[in-house]
Amino acid sequence: MTLEEYNDQKVPKRNPSVVLNTDEYVLGHTYTLFNNSVKKEIRTAAWVIGYPYEYCLINGSFYTTDQDGNPKKKSVFKTRL
Repeated sequence: MTLEEYNDQKVPKRNPSVVLNTDEYVLGHTYTLFNNSVKKEIRTAAWVIGYPYEYCLINGSFYTTDQDGNPKKKSVFKTRL
């Protein structure tokens, strides 16, 4: 499902998979988490255009964030890989 289809839903679909094009989101700062000097994961702050929320982009999937920017829950948005 595209972002336009998602926004135009009359009856919302439960747990849709919304694939975003690169012009539909903005990336912010990126940081890498390490566990005992081993790279654990790369996180990037991201915003979907038209939505007032900050997301965390991890491995092509967007996660909602808490007030400190930590990922909380996987969202319906994904990137085209």
